[in-house]
Amino acid sequence: MVQATAGTDIDPILQAVGKIPAGIFVMTVGATGSAQAVGTLISFVQQVSMEPLYLVAAVKKSRALHAALSGSATGGEANKRFVLNIAAASDKVLLKKYATAEFTGAEAFAGVPYKALASGQTVLTDACAYLECELVKIVDIGADHDLIIGRPVGGKLLGEPGHKPAVHLRHDGSKY
Repeated sequence: MVQATAGTDIDPILQAVGKIPAGIFVMTVGATGSAQAVGTLISFVQQVSMEPLYLVAAVKKSRALHAALSGSATGGEANKRFVLNIAAASDKVLLKKYATAEFTGAEAFAGVPYKALASGQTVLTDACAYLECELVKIVDIGADHDLIIGRPVGGKLLGEPGHKPAVHLRHDGSKY
């Protein structure tokens, strides 16, 4: 098992993992104003197939987002859709709100511009793009995160046409 060490003595494997670039996304689940609504910042997202088009996001098991998708938050009824809001490189509003906390219920989308999709899912309109996904499967890989596999069923670019997505590099692979 690779572990972070105290101070500046960081395992070389973790240093190398930190150089893998990651996007910055706010995953939203649930309808605006519902008690089950969740919004949280995630960065482990990737396209994993083209036909059919599937995306994968790694979500920490202890998050309310995971509970909403798996059904453990509602006693068994899982959300079957979620939205990946792709943060813009120039964004300050979404990153400021979601960088330090996960929000649920009425607080999930308070203070940020949003709109409801026909499905009831929520899009954060300050994002540079969004993808509404149908939940295909949750894969337990025996780690602190599960893999959330989704099939995009809708999405589009938002804001100005030239918006670039936010991308970041971590100091090392032991923390976000």
